[in-house]
Amino acid sequence: MIEKIVHLRRAVSAQGSRVVEQAAAFLREEQGATMVEYGLMVALIAIVCIGAVTTIGTNLNLVFSDIAALI
Repeated sequence: MIEKIVHLRRAVSAQGSRVVEQAAAFLREEQGATMVEYGLMVALIAIVCIGAVTTIGTNLNLVFSDIAALI
């Protein structure tokens, strides 16, 4: 019985150390951080483009309305 407990404890300890090693490797990995940074840049660029197109569209609508009123 004691041998089974010792064996189980060693197995759990070995599994736990592998999890810690994998977590440390994940934290050292910089490729994931780079992908997040690129994603944030793309999102910011998209927001700026949508804002610019909305503003230009509104201004163009006013210009064409003024031209239509003059005709």
